[in-house]
Amino acid sequence: ANADAGNAPRHHVYLRSDWRFMPDWRLNAQLNWVGGRKRVAGDTRPEIDDYMTVDLNLRTDPKNVPWEFGFSIRNLFDADAREPSPFSTPFVNVPNDIPLAGRAFFVQAVHRF
Repeated sequence: ANADAGNAPRHHVYLRSDWRFMPDWRLNAQLNWVGGRKRVAGDTRPEIDDYMTVDLNLRTDPKNVPWEFGFSIRNLFDADAREPSPFSTPFVNVPNDIPLAGRAFFVQAVHRF
């Protein structure tokens, strides 16, 4: 009765840092670490690995200009991050768990009216 429910992390750390390094420019970094997940009772697959992702965002923040620009890198180090998949259900079978997105790049332009 005191068994771990499974699939939920025992540890989750989220850190974010924002830096206005020049007028009208901001850089922020995010770190997300998930660890200590057990499988549900009866799931004989190996323990799911911990993962850590790092995201970087660079943006303009102009005061007197209608345009803003941004550049982001998500999962900077291309970590193999996975979430637990259901076990032993007749409709879902993902034996190696659910992969999260790998490294991705985003560019944004915003015009304010």
